[in-house]
Amino acid sequence: EAPPRHPSSSARAAAARGVAQIEGEPSLRALLAACGDADMWVRYYGARGLAHAGGTNAAVAELLGRLALYDPAPPVRIAAIEAMSQFRQTGVVSLLEQLARDSEAEVGEAGRRGLRGFPVSATRHVLSQEMSTDDPVRRGAALAAIARQRSAEWIPQLRRLAETGDGPARAGGLFARRGVGS
Repeated sequence: EAPPRHPSSSARAAAARGVAQIEGEPSLRALLAACGDADMWVRYYGARGLAHAGGTNAAVAELLGRLALYDPAPPVRIAAIEAMSQFRQTGVVSLLEQLARDSEAEVGEAGRRGLRGFPVSATRHVLSQEMSTDDPVRRGAALAAIARQRSAEWIPQLRRLAETGDGPARAGGLFARRGVGS
């Protein structure tokens, strides 16, 4: 039997935030339930909590993917992306690539940031496209992800960008090259 639901969304959000600090199956179930709440902030803290409590649970990864793609509130989508980015499971990269191109700017940026923890071989295609875009926010997020990967494989592309790009692109390319270590 499910515990009674508190009428205050603030109290439910605080509970989701607190339960994330407790390990175990009951906490995981509570966080999964929080992700289905009507209140955006309860879902937000539920998703953030799953980043810590979810481990490699397939049900958690599936739920975070649905929230990242379909939740109507961008903060919930971003929290789900950030949580999902910590999962090193097959399928996460392709979902992050899809989210990196989202029409909601902040969601797309979160998707690009999420790619930074994955190997170059898994992210080269989308990060190459994103660093070549004219959109400075998209390009900046891609370059930050590349810098975080710290792979020398990016040096030729970053060198070209630093030599031929406009002012902000050139600066971003130089910044990413420093992050990569060249």
